[in-house]
Amino acid sequence: KTGPKAFTECHYFGSEPLDGRGELVDVIVTTQSAIESRWFFSRSSGQLLGLDSRLHEDAEACSIRWTDWRDFNGRRVPATWNVRSGDKEFAVLKVEKTEFPAKK
Repeated sequence: KTGPKAFTECHYFGSEPLDGRGELVDVIVTTQSAIESRWFFSRSSGQLLGLDSRLHEDAEACSIRWTDWRDFNGRRVPATWNVRSGDKEFAVLKVEKTEFPAKK
């Protein structure tokens, strides 16, 4: 399944400041079984900025913020992935190259 059909629930939540202090972003909430995710999109460009995902409502969210979008072989990909759990930084991942399967 792809798109909204891949989730048990998918709806527009509204807008809010990114991370409670940044620019206003549009928020899409999805649920797949018990996992809830909040997807954050720039209101001005539509660019995906990040997501917060949690296994259940009492768990700390895993937060990913994507920055430094670049062109890799004709596709825009975030070159920096900032991954956090609660207030703790888990990893900062840097993409240097990508490979995509051939289009069918």
